[in-house]
Amino acid sequence: MTAVDNLAAQRLFLASGSTRDGKVRELYFREGRWWDCYMFTILEHEWRARAHLTLREALALLRRQEQEPRAFRPAVA
Repeated sequence: MTAVDNLAAQRLFLASGSTRDGKVRELYFREGRWWDCYMFTILEHEWRARAHLTLREALALLRRQEQEPRAFRPAVA
């Protein structure tokens, strides 16, 4: 988990192959206010597929993925 405003940590989670699976609202109280967090997960086979990458290679892969156009996926009701 990481705070929603911690973009550096989020990029590291995504570069590792993790996916953002949810948001926990008002998880902890600090500096006079409640903070939300994002939860990231990775399955073992996903981790093993990227375990050989250095951090630099993983971040470069993430940058390429961010630049690819995303297909629209309608929400399932």
